[in-house]
Amino acid sequence: MKTLNLDIELQDLHFFDSYLRKEIMGNPVTTLRAQGSYDPDKKEFNRPYEITIKQDEKSMSFLIELSVIRDTLNPLKISWESKSQEHTFSEKEIKTLLNLLISRIKTAEKKTKEKPMKTFEYEARLLTFVNPIKSTIKFGKYKLVEVDKPTKEGWECKLKFNVESIDKTHSITDATVEAKVIAAFFSVIFGSQISFKSFSEITPDPKSKTNYEKIKRPDLRPIKHSFREELRIPRDFKELWKQFYSLPQEIRESFISSCLCFQLAMDMRMTHIPLAYQLFVTAIEVIAREIIGSDVKPTERFVRFICQNLDPMDKELKKRARKFYGKRSAILHEKGIGLGFIPSFDIRSFETVPMRDLWELEIFINATLLGFLKSFKPLKK
Repeated sequence: MKTLNLDIELQDLHFFDSYLRKEIMGNPVTTLRAQGSYDPDKKEFNRPYEITIKQDEKSMSFLIELSVIRDTLNPLKISWESKSQEHTFSEKEIKTLLNLLISRIKTAEKKTKEKPMKTFEYEARLLTFVNPIKSTIKFGKYKLVEVDKPTKEGWECKLKFNVESIDKTHSITDATVEAKVIAAFFSVIFGSQISFKSFSEITPDPKSKTNYEKIKRPDLRPIKHSFREELRIPRDFKELWKQFYSLPQEIRESFISSCLCFQLAMDMRMTHIPLAYQLFVTAIEVIAREIIGSDVKPTERFVRFICQNLDPMDKELKKRARKFYGKRSAILHEKGIGLGFIPSFDIRSFETVPMRDLWELEIFINATLLGFLKSFKPLKK
């Protein structure tokens, strides 16, 4: 057996795995089989690579064992055995083969540390359903482009961007995550359901135009867009994007989670109203926990976050916010146990949450998230 110390960071192991599987293959290696296991009690991760080498009618197998125990990367273990007693490699040949594998492992280690990146271009299709987007606008590395005709599923728009990654496989994963995050962000920005659909071939852009809409914040309009009305670009769109992009990492990740909850709630509001109601409230809970603090009681945290970002002096708003959260608690904790009518929140059963209540909640949640994004200022150190 041979051991080999690796000089790579734990967070880069998935890169090392990708490079290793590519570098190992090639004459005289004929097959490579990678497996993996995790022991949660020992917090131990193991990934063995079974390698077969064939040369001059001789066959031999090598086993490379990668393991991590409690955030510690162990030395790589390399062992070997002959496939046949009749056709075996000499000690000198085995040493040569071992050195070849070590050389390829070292190459994978070097590439992992350097991470040579390539640029991949993507065009994502985003569903906007009944409302078209007829504008083109660049923001950061992204470009939103209109589509002139609807599909059977509804209206679409295009999102064009580049991804820096080590290879095409990793880039697809990264691009999918980015497209889904932007779609959720758009759902909040436009106050309309927008979802990632798929990737397509890169297509030419139409003549550039941007149709803006001036919006007074907080936007508490009961109806923002009528059926088939164009989703125009909010006049403060680039300001909101700049604010989003400049959020501290932990807060930005929480805000992304809030956007995803809001987007999913919109997707379920016509078919699973009680669940949509809970998801709208959760959209605030996620970011409020980060901003207000986990030491504040959930109801107070929810109420305080809404009031801070809409109107801190409005006493009636506090009452409405408490009612929103109380109704959510009634749906979540008192459903399905035969309580029947819940007088304090006007819920007769889990299945019957009035659509008007959901609609009102959606308006306030959307205005609160955008109010937070527009006014957020990081604490000075």
